[in-house]
Amino acid sequence: MKRDAAVHGYSPRTFSAGALALLVAALPLFAAWSSGYYGTPPPGVSALALGAHWVCGWLIPLCAGAVVSYGTAGRVLDRRIVLSAPGDPRTRWWREHGLVLAAVAVVSAAIVAGQSLASGEAVARLAVPAVSGLVVAVCTAQLVVARFGAGQATACGITTTVTAAVLVGPCLSPGARPFAVDATLHAWMSGDPGLGPPVSAAALAWPALAVAAVVAGRIFPLDAAAVSGATDHD
Repeated sequence: MKRDAAVHGYSPRTFSAGALALLVAALPLFAAWSSGYYGTPPPGVSALALGAHWVCGWLIPLCAGAVVSYGTAGRVLDRRIVLSAPGDPRTRWWREHGLVLAAVAVVSAAIVAGQSLASGEAVARLAVPAVSGLVVAVCTAQLVVARFGAGQATACGITTTVTAAVLVGPCLSPGARPFAVDATLHAWMSGDPGLGPPVSAAALAWPALAVAAVVAGRIFPLDAAAVSGATDHD
């Protein structure tokens, strides 16, 4: 029965609930940053505000990327399944995991609202980096899983690495402000208590590049034989 179903079409692997266990590793950071007990902000900036930017600009996208990539990856693809599917697996990924992505959006919005209330930071200053980071993380996960068929560990590793490079990397270098999605966080981590613009150029450019990569991955033909993990079952 399972074999017949697989041969007649692309049978998606359900979301792996075990991916949610990855969130346990982030709980200590979430608790520390949300309570303001970690980090040294510049003069005039509260630790709660600094923590809110870390949670919304870094932790939300990184956790979302890890959970989505790990949870949607790991299926074993039969070349005949890919070729006989009623739709392209790169497009079907979005439909198959629409509820997961919607849940990520709802939970992220709730966290942003909570962080804004607790820290006094404007919602826009927290929501913009969170949304930008989520777009980068989800698009990376989609490319790694649906375009290249990576396994769970590989997909999670690549997605979190790319997301961290885009969101965290620029904030660790004082001269990388033009590349920072959260301009305010970059300023604070550089010792400047001033506020950056709510919407930086990088907050628009990085998500645009991520979407363009997904579009490019959809335009170029999918070679089923090259999909990682694809095998022939006789």
